[in-house]
Amino acid sequence: MQVDVSGWATRLDTEMAARYTAHGTWTGRTLADAARERARTEEGRVAVIDGALHVSFGELYERGVRLAASLRAGGLQRGEVVSFQLPNWHEAMVVNIAACIGGFVCNPIVPIYRDAEVRFILKQSRTRVLFVPSSFRSFDYVDMVERLRPELAELRKVALVRSRRDGFAAYEDWVRGDGSVEALAASFAPVNADAIKLLLYTSGTTGEPKGVLHSHNTIGAEIDAASRFWSLSSRDVVLMPSPVTHITGYLYALEMCAAVAMKTVLMERWDAVDALRLIAEHGASFTVAATPFLLELGNEAARSDTRLPTLRLFASGGAPVPAELVRRATAALPGCLTFRVYGSSEAPTVSLGVRAGDSAELGA
Repeated sequence: MQVDVSGWATRLDTEMAARYTAHGTWTGRTLADAARERARTEEGRVAVIDGALHVSFGELYERGVRLAASLRAGGLQRGEVVSFQLPNWHEAMVVNIAACIGGFVCNPIVPIYRDAEVRFILKQSRTRVLFVPSSFRSFDYVDMVERLRPELAELRKVALVRSRRDGFAAYEDWVRGDGSVEALAASFAPVNADAIKLLLYTSGTTGEPKGVLHSHNTIGAEIDAASRFWSLSSRDVVLMPSPVTHITGYLYALEMCAAVAMKTVLMERWDAVDALRLIAEHGASFTVAATPFLLELGNEAARSDTRLPTLRLFASGGAPVPAELVRRATAALPGCLTFRVYGSSEAPTVSLGVRAGDSAELGA
């Protein structure tokens, strides 16, 4: 056991770090390293499509650097927690990059959580800064924050994303600023890849939510294993309907975008008709989503007699995936290998299913 800069005790120790590093499983690279490299080599290439917005790798990194600098200027220290309760918006990607640059701990909170869950998470995590929308899906997050604030002595700032209100900071102000991005980036010391980078709460089905801790190295090992097994590269495009505040969306949208230089198409709300359109329009080749999404996409493709020649991999999990559902989806999407995956917040991908070249029946 060792105590992290965040103050939490973890299972990590020097022997474990040395063993995984020698094996090559832990590389010591962080998302900040990857984002900086993408900005250098592919500055103008589109990294993420968020509705009508197209954001490049260069823009993502610049906003991440400026946000990290704003958080530091506001007094945030390494190891302190930045929470965000956001829909599938590109701003979540910027917050995640900024946290990695500054050595802050990133805490995604799913948007459907309300007062009881959010109160528990913010208090236990000792969150210092929280990013929320003003409202989303007819729910007023500002009202919730105002109700909770008297109980959250350690919460210093609440920043609104895509809106402004008196008494709240604005994300847009924090990602703007003068000065060289290079100079700002250079002012941050390198982050220890064994430090905690992610605090993700489970659903708490057997009691209170439990906070799962991941380091830069453990998340990096997951991304490396999955991308190698599925042969993912910068030529691929991922459609992400799963919440980016859940381990699935967090990994395969917020992390893999920079790690693999893979374009990410975000869906704010799931709709099978819209998903077919986005896959066709942007040439999406890969997605990870829950069983109902697979069922509805396959049904809509069959109903509309739509073929999606670019879609080659659909990994499905989160609930049982019947073999017959896989077979029906394969018939509706003949160029796409469909299969089950299994994982958890603690161990994100225990099984990776099958890979390109394996039989469709093996996927079933």
